[in-house]
Parts: sequence; structure tokens; C-alpha cells
Amino acid sequence: MALWFVVVSAIERSKSVLALAPRERYLPDMAAEGYRVGGGEPLALALHRLTTEQFSIAIDALSDPTADVGIATAATLQSMARIAAVLRMVRASIGDEAYRTELRILNETTQLLASLLDGQPELRALDQLRSRYEPVLQDGAFTELRAHLLRRHQLKRLQALSEGEALQRTLHRLRRARARFAAWPLDDHTDARMYGREPVADSFEAVSAGLGRTYKRARRQWTTASTGDHDALPKLHREVRHLGHQVQVISSSWPDVLGATAAACVQLETVLSEEAGLSALGSVLSDPTVVAEETEASLLQAIVASTRTDLQQITTILGRRMFVEPPRLFIARMEAYWQAKDLDLDLDESRTT
Repeated sequence: MALWFVVVSAIERSKSVLALAPRERYLPDMAAEGYRVGGGEPLALALHRLTTEQFSIAIDALSDPTADVGIATAATLQSMARIAAVLRMVRASIGDEAYRTELRILNETTQLLASLLDGQPELRALDQLRSRYEPVLQDGAFTELRAHLLRRHQLKRLQALSEGEALQRTLHRLRRARARFAAWPLDDHTDARMYGREPVADSFEAVSAGLGRTYKRARRQWTTASTGDHDALPKLHREVRHLGHQVQVISSSWPDVLGATAAACVQLETVLSEEAGLSALGSVLSDPTVVAEETEASLLQAIVASTRTDLQQITTILGRRMFVEPPRLFIARMEAYWQAKDLDLDLDESRTT
């Protein structure tokens, strides 16, 4: 933790990082709506608000010297995924050049931080298995293996932190990106149409193509995974995460229904994340340098294989419910919800008159 404090302190002293304008000069106020379009809020303003909010969450997490490194990194990666989901959703509106430029920067930022979590998924997977099978396991089962995985994870994190430059570049990129997103034009009359960016129209058409593309990709990957092709699971995981974020953005059009849809995406994403951790743990167990007693290793391999099979079956069941509609019908339903939200507002207004 002392090393983390030194690295972040050095970053905060860097003139190149602090040269940007104070946040209150160009950032919108935090809103109660959070990560979704608020009632009556124009789409361009909402996307401007929620993306800059996510950048602020990431910057604050990484800038806090008292924060747990893993928690701060996870919060930042979550924010990056949410911003990427928005970019994917409005790609047709902002143009391919702006989309590719910003997505490349987000992906590079994510890669810079990934090393801080290297080894954590398999450690978490082992802890989950120990908790799940505790009633039938001997006391102290897999203790030596867990200690080995923990040392392995800590050494990789220490190596990443000791370099320091990754965190400095990450914070610098996040602050610059936040400033760019904050300057994104909100309408055709603004003077802030910088970098060739175009304003996002206040209509469902602005997001329908991106939302439909994400749903179609997720549905296709689920279909492939359901046939037994487990190589599709990581791609399905990514697409389901983006789909959940995008549905959450428009969930105010019918919170009861779309909130449940976003929650279903989170549930499927959680299952896929656990499956990915078990896959990584299985790969580690096949490494001859890993410290594990032979009988325990064999037992754990069997548990890992059995649990992965169960999770893959759950994935099939959840996906069958989630992807029952063809993409065209899914988008038509989302558009109907979007159009109906204005009727709700009209009804509320009529009651007050």
C-alpha cells in the first residue's frame, strides 16, 4: 500500500496530468438518474452526463491513495466497460472515426490496468469452490495451493505497480478523455463541435443500430456456445456485459421491464465470469510449477470440470430466455418502450392541470 501511495502521489505532482481545467468548469453535475437516461432528459445531454460521470468514478478510484488496489482497478474497469457500451450504442450517430479513436483509447487503458488483476480470477474461483464444497472437504483443503496462488498474484501486482508508469499513463489518459467527452457537442448550435464530433440526436434511431448490433452479437455467441463450442464463452461474456449496460442506459423508458432485463444480463455475466475463473484455475493446475499436492490437485480438477459443466448448462438456460427474440423483434420492442415513455410524461402532465 505504501508503494501505491508513492506512485499515485508522483502522478498527482505531475504538471502534465494536472494541467487540465478544474473539473467544475466543464463537467456536468452528478445526477440522481445515475447510469441511465433521466425522465425528460435529452439523449445527448444524458450520454454526455453519464460518460463523464463514469470517467470521474474511475479517476477518483485510482487517485485515492487509501483505496484497495484491486477494488480501485475493478471500479475503473467497470467504468471503462460502461463508457465503451455507450460508444458502441451511438456508433452510427458519432461516426466510425470518432468511435474507433475513443474505443482504442479505452481498450489501451483497460490493457494497462489488466496486469493489476493478473492471477485474481483463479484465486477467486478457488475461494468460491472452497466455500461451496466446505461441508465435504477436509479441514485446510487446498490451503497450500491458495497460498501459492496468492503469492503469485501479489508478485504480479507488485511488479506492475513498481513500474508506476502504467498508472501515470492511465490517469493522464482518463483525464484527457474526460475533457474530450465533456466537450462533446450537445446540439447543432453549440460552438464545441471539436475533433469532428457530431451531436447525438434525441431519438431512438440514434441508439437502435448499436443496441441491435450488440444484441445480435450476444445472441450469435450464445447460439455457438450452446452447441458445445466453449471458445465462444469469452466473447459471449463481453457481449452480454455490453448489452446489460446498454439496456440499463435506456431503462427509464420502462424501468420495471428493462430493469429486469439488465439484471438478467448481470446474472448471466456473473455466471460467465465464474466459468472464466474456473477455466483459468484449471489451466493453472496443469502447470507443473504450481505447488499442489497430487491428490488434492486431481480432486480439484474434477471439481472444476464438474462445476464448469453446471455453469455452462445454466448459461444455456439463461440465454434461451434472454435471446428468444430475433434481433429485429428485440429492437422493435425496445423502440415501442422508448416511444411510450413520452406518453407517460403526457399523462403525468395532464393530471397536474
